[in-house]
Amino acid sequence: MSSAATAAVRRGLVLSRILNGGGANGLPRAMSSSSSSSSRGLRMAIDKPVSRMDEEVIIRVSGLAPNAHFTLHTGLYCPMERLNFASSSQFTSSADGCIDLETAAALNNGSGCGYIGVDPMGPLWSMRPEETSKPALTTLDVSTQLEFIARLYKGHGEIWPDTDTPLAACSFSRYSY
Repeated sequence: MSSAATAAVRRGLVLSRILNGGGANGLPRAMSSSSSSSSRGLRMAIDKPVSRMDEEVIIRVSGLAPNAHFTLHTGLYCPMERLNFASSSQFTSSADGCIDLETAAALNNGSGCGYIGVDPMGPLWSMRPEETSKPALTTLDVSTQLEFIARLYKGHGEIWPDTDTPLAACSFSRYSY
């Protein structure tokens, strides 16, 4: 099996565990997932589920309450490489109940682990290492695809990704080669 096929199978298994009760890397159960599925009218999608590190990716969420407050938590968890990075960004949904990172402005969350303004890549470049992580986002094997997950929570404020249940989540992979 090719490395791309192996990675796709692994992503599918991780996403399946997340959707069917959680457990993958300690992530909670999600109500919506990956690049195209939906639940209860809520849909979270990423335009490129697999991309190079230097390619722009855009996260979009639809089916939300209009003009409501939400927090987007983005994480990279790779225990084999001792990588544990995360960012948290706050948004207000549009009048039609959408958050499109291509046009939506992230608000000041006061925690120092997010960004402010319109930037589709903001959730990625604003990631900071967690306590258990190496300080730099580097891998020993550049052919390794890094697995990211974006989770959306209701409200602005302190989010605990290990215990709070997200409204929606999507996973995506990025690679260096």
